[in-house]
Amino acid sequence: MIKVLLILGLLASTIMYFGDLLFYFSPRDYNKSEDRQPLNKIMCSTATYKIMAELSTNRIAAGSLLGVFAGFFGAISSFHIYLLICDGYETFGIILSLIWMFSFVIGDVFHSHWFYLSLINEVEEKTFDVMKNFVELLRKITYVAYTIGNGLLLLAVVFQIINIPIYMLIFTPAILFYSLILLRKLPQPYYLLVVGGWGNIPFIIYYGSLLLFVV
Repeated sequence: MIKVLLILGLLASTIMYFGDLLFYFSPRDYNKSEDRQPLNKIMCSTATYKIMAELSTNRIAAGSLLGVFAGFFGAISSFHIYLLICDGYETFGIILSLIWMFSFVIGDVFHSHWFYLSLINEVEEKTFDVMKNFVELLRKITYVAYTIGNGLLLLAVVFQIINIPIYMLIFTPAILFYSLILLRKLPQPYYLLVVGGWGNIPFIIYYGSLLLFVV
């Protein structure tokens, strides 16, 4: 059962990654000076919105829809944590699994609303700002949920209350996500290919490593 959940998690993360690439991957030059956030720069960049505006509506819509499937598979996969938790910590395992489930669900909602950001050239500036601000609110909720969930998983591994070896700490999303800072210097097209998908790549590595080394 654990292996099935991990495969679903790997599938969810991979689908979401390709959804991101459909949104804004392009080999063209990318103006990093228009980035405005220290970690989620691509998600809050006018340069990103401009790329999306030049892509076909069908491509953007496909990227949004992929998030629906990813969110569903990811939410189910979250209960691998409960199955891996050590005896005596079942309540903590249920709570952490539910936090991860919520993270995938809100992340899916956030992802699907990115469709509207491709309309930067189609609507009035004031209207676009309203849409952008709502998507930004979803991003903040997503970020907080993932930070709490990933942080608690990190602590569970550190204190060994979950059946994940301590050496797997380097493959946890909390550690991998903040290594993003080291990737900022990547040139295009690798910048958008790697940094643009870094919200999902740590989960691909995490689920993949558990499949290879734990179960």
